[in-house]
Parts: sequence; structure tokens; C-alpha cells
Amino acid sequence: MKINGIKVAGANVSAWRGRLRVAGMHFLVSAFVAGFVAAVVLPLWYPAAYRNVAGGWSLFSLLLGIHMCLGPLVTFLVLDARKSPAILKRDLLLVALLQAAALIYGISVAVEARPVALVFSVDRFTLVSANNVRQEELPHAASEFQRLSWSGPRLLATRLSAGTETFDAVLLASQGYDLAQRPMYWEPLSKQQQQAYLRGRPLSELLSRFSLSAPEFCKAYLLPPCAINEVRFLPLEARAGSWVVLLDAAGEVLGFAPFDGFEQ
Repeated sequence: MKINGIKVAGANVSAWRGRLRVAGMHFLVSAFVAGFVAAVVLPLWYPAAYRNVAGGWSLFSLLLGIHMCLGPLVTFLVLDARKSPAILKRDLLLVALLQAAALIYGISVAVEARPVALVFSVDRFTLVSANNVRQEELPHAASEFQRLSWSGPRLLATRLSAGTETFDAVLLASQGYDLAQRPMYWEPLSKQQQQAYLRGRPLSELLSRFSLSAPEFCKAYLLPPCAINEVRFLPLEARAGSWVVLLDAAGEVLGFAPFDGFEQ
């Protein structure tokens, strides 16, 4: 009995090692697929700083983390040497289909959440994602704005409403649609760059409020040469926390910094 017991224990250990080995191989394949998807999608839909501002890193970390864990874990659970080869193949095929469906769903979420426009409106910027745009207005927008961007946010501004548009704008705002989310009001930021700069507040105000050193701020958030005295900021409404948009003297967007620009 003791010998038999040892044999059974040895067989169990061998079976566990086999399951761990296959699940580990599955994990490596899943990690490769996740890395490939991130390398292709992130630079395209969430370029540069937008990965942080739009929550691209956190979104993809969650989606790809689930992808990398789900398949290998289920593979480990379904592997059983007592199953017939036909049943084992069926189970592994179902695992692969489940994982592929989860990955496709995750990518579809990323598609809907991708930032398509950085919009200046009155006294702030808004980072607008695809699922926040009032889609029914796209055919009525300027021709260059009738299709949402697939290669990062466009730099836009909103024109003011006029005449009968004012009541419509107020009504839709009460339903959650600001002008920044309405393609009918979009125009290139270049038309309002100077106005954006004039509405901005001196960067010295932000540095004083948060007790920041100008050289350290310049090193962290601005590219040299850093004309710190000319830089202004405006608050940014975005998915991932509190941010400000940094502008140079010409109203060009220099970058972003993770501070609350709405505080006075």
C-alpha cells in the first residue's frame, strides 16, 4: 500500500507539473499576443502623453492583464490526463475561443474609448473620446470632421453658438453634451490659438500653488528650450484625473501636466 501510495503521489506530482508546463506555455503565448497588440494599438490610438491623460495605460493594462491570466488559468483547470484526447481538444478549443472573444471585446472597448479630439472651449480644454461624440451630428460637421480620427486626437476649438443654436446648445448641455462633444461646432484650433493663450493663466500661478520649482517643472513636463515665463496653462477635462494643458506664446499645445487647473 505504501508503494502504491508513493506511485499515486508521484503520478499526481507529474500531472500537476504537466498542467503547469502547458499553462506556462499558454501564458507566454498570451503575453506575446498582448505585447504585440499594445505595441500596435497604443502608439496609434493613444500617442505619447495621451496614454496617461486618456487613461490608455490603465485601460490596456487591465484588458491585457485579463487576457494574459484568463486563458492560462482556464487551461490549467481543464487539463486532465484522465480525459480522452477528443474531449481535451474540445476543451482547449473552447478556452482559445473564450480568450479570443475576451481580447476582441477588450479591443472594441479601447476603440470606443480612444481620444479623437482635444478641444478648446471658452476657458478650458476637453479631451473627447469616440464614445462621447454626438455621432448624429457628424454628417452635418465640416467635411474634415465628418470622420473621427484613428491616429490620435485632432487639435480643435468650438465656435460660439448663434441665434436659434443657443437654445439647442443649452438643451443638449442639460442632456450631457457640451459643445466640445458636438462636431457641428468644431473648427481647427489654429483659428483660436491666440484666444486660448489669452484665456490661459501664467504658469507661475501653478508653480506657486503647488510649491513647484520652475527648473524641475520644465525638466519634467516641457522640452528645451524652456521659456517658462511665456508658458500659460488651461484646465483639462479628461478621463484620467486632473491635468492642465500647457501653451506657448503662440497658443501651441506644448504638453500636459498632472495638476488641477480648476483650483483658484
